[in-house]
Amino acid sequence: LNKKYEEVYKKYNQILAIGTIVSNPIEKEKYIKYIIRLEEINKDKNNDKIKMYLNVKKGNTILRFGDRIKIFGKYEIPDTQRNYKGFDYRLYLKTKKIYGTINSIHIELIRNNKLSIKDSFFKFFNEIFLNIKKIIQSNFDEEVSNVLLGITLGYTEEFNENLKLNFTESNMMHIVAISGMHIGFLILGIRVLLEKIIGKKETKIVTCIILILYTLISGFSPSIIRAVLMTEIMLGSFVICRKNDVWQNLSLSLVLILVYNPFLINSIGVMLTFIGTISMVLKPKDIKNSFITACYTIIAMLPILIMIFNKLPILSILISCIATFLTGPIVTLSFLFILFNKILKRTIFKSLIIFICKVFIDISQFGKNIPLNNIYIVTPSILFIIIYYLLFLVFIYLSRIYKTKNLNSTQTRVKNLFNLLKYEIYQNKNKYISSILIISIFIGTIKLLPKNLRIHFIDVGQGDSCLIITPKNKTVLVDGGGSENKSYDVGKRVLLPYLLDRKIARINYIIISHFDTDHVGGLFTVMEELKVDTVIISKQREDSENYRKFKEIVNNKKIKVKIIEQGNRIIIEKDLNIDFLWPYSNNLINKNVLNNNSIVCKLNYKSFSMLFTGDIEEITENHILQEYKKNLQILRSSILKVGHHGSKTSSTQSFLEKVKPKIALIGVGKDNSFGHPNEEVIKRLENIRY
Repeated sequence: LNKKYEEVYKKYNQILAIGTIVSNPIEKEKYIKYIIRLEEINKDKNNDKIKMYLNVKKGNTILRFGDRIKIFGKYEIPDTQRNYKGFDYRLYLKTKKIYGTINSIHIELIRNNKLSIKDSFFKFFNEIFLNIKKIIQSNFDEEVSNVLLGITLGYTEEFNENLKLNFTESNMMHIVAISGMHIGFLILGIRVLLEKIIGKKETKIVTCIILILYTLISGFSPSIIRAVLMTEIMLGSFVICRKNDVWQNLSLSLVLILVYNPFLINSIGVMLTFIGTISMVLKPKDIKNSFITACYTIIAMLPILIMIFNKLPILSILISCIATFLTGPIVTLSFLFILFNKILKRTIFKSLIIFICKVFIDISQFGKNIPLNNIYIVTPSILFIIIYYLLFLVFIYLSRIYKTKNLNSTQTRVKNLFNLLKYEIYQNKNKYISSILIISIFIGTIKLLPKNLRIHFIDVGQGDSCLIITPKNKTVLVDGGGSENKSYDVGKRVLLPYLLDRKIARINYIIISHFDTDHVGGLFTVMEELKVDTVIISKQREDSENYRKFKEIVNNKKIKVKIIEQGNRIIIEKDLNIDFLWPYSNNLINKNVLNNNSIVCKLNYKSFSMLFTGDIEEITENHILQEYKKNLQILRSSILKVGHHGSKTSSTQSFLEKVKPKIALIGVGKDNSFGHPNEEVIKRLENIRY
């Protein structure tokens, strides 16, 4: 299956195709996004009818579900992960069976198009979805309608950024998206309405049919498919009078999901769904308390959540429980309102829905702003996760077997369980102490072993960022990228995950070459969320918004700031130091002051060296050559971080000839509007004489 994707990636550049729109429009800032099923590509029949995203510029033809079109456009291969453990967009699209994106150049609507029976069938249910969406959006404001569409239909495409951020930061996004919990509330409502009227078995048959219809209306959302599939198997076993085996149900569900799409094995949703379900199955059956049940689920999911999000959600259990209590009423009232909206829209019923949804939204806002709700921690190792789950299983096993007739309360049982564990440890304390000592000595020896100098260039798009890890595990971060798009936080999306995945929660030195956003923008989040010892800057020639923000953060976090200039040296550890070659505070350059007064520094480690040049231009390069004309050897470096992203205004031939790098590295964004790196600069680098 992966081979098929790779063939498509290599085969196409520009696409002339005929296909059918199989999604509703999703409005973005500059274009409208659809999913198109391609039936013919570049005059070749596409028997497998692969799906792609289709981006159409705003102002062009508005397409609808079921429209058959002829499209000409440029094919865009989805990006793979740009940094180690970074977000892999290509893999994400594989979980949705999508092969990439077509950026449209010309669209022609095929008139008198007769839909196939299959497309007519899905279009019919899509019309029902659109009607439900219209009912909700016409009766409620944007925030409430977003919550209702998410909770009832799993539709979160139109969430505004603030609302999405609130739910994400408060760890409530899984409550908004459809899960087994929502399906449970739906089944409960059906049982209450029908069980006494038509009987238990008949109600379960009706429930199976309703869930299938519900899946069709919701547009086969992956989260709904997972939840419904597991429920259908469970209800189906009851209908055919077969004993319900949870483990068989889970196994069959997983097999069916992977048959449908093997790449879903990488889906976070699938992973968390099955771990959550297993934890519910394993917990002691006599525990009915919903808070303790939620604790079991969160504890079971915790290592995976930390591995994925690098956060320890301390108060999320309480917030999730409160939000969960509101989900049931929202689901029930929403479906009743959708079915009987003409009767209920002018009643207190509608006001009740609005009130509960507003409380739900306020909880997410509260959860986002609670101090210490989310603490960033390093990514746990696979060994740690294995040990964690072994201990979790041991705890569950002991809690199950340790039951006596006179210990009915959970609190008493847990207390006595810990007494049992203490007794067990006391009886075998010598064995445990010996084992701990051996393990500690082994780990300590590994940590004390000398390591090599490691230098990581981090892909932050159109910007620079470099992480240096010394042989003694000290860390130096030179610049931190950034983005002119204020809604995209490079620090949170790229730098923090990158550092935490490498078990780095403390930065010894941050060097800010200058205060342009593409060099400092991502560092603000790092400075706020991680422990930073010292930040190194140069004397500033002008005040700027970024510099003011920097001063505010260092004052609040009490971070030491060291102002350097030409001639300074910082010794990081034995055999490793950094020389600062520019700027000179008494001779700052007045032209393009931020770029040309960037810090230029040289990392020295034994016979290896690396020169960092910020965004300096030709005028600064000439100043540096003049300053060091009696000692040009100081510029010689094994590696050069090329100035100003390979701009034609930097990297003069005379400067490059004096540095003579064996390797030159350039930080640029894909398809950037500046044309970086400049072809002439590349030629100059290729022509360096050693």
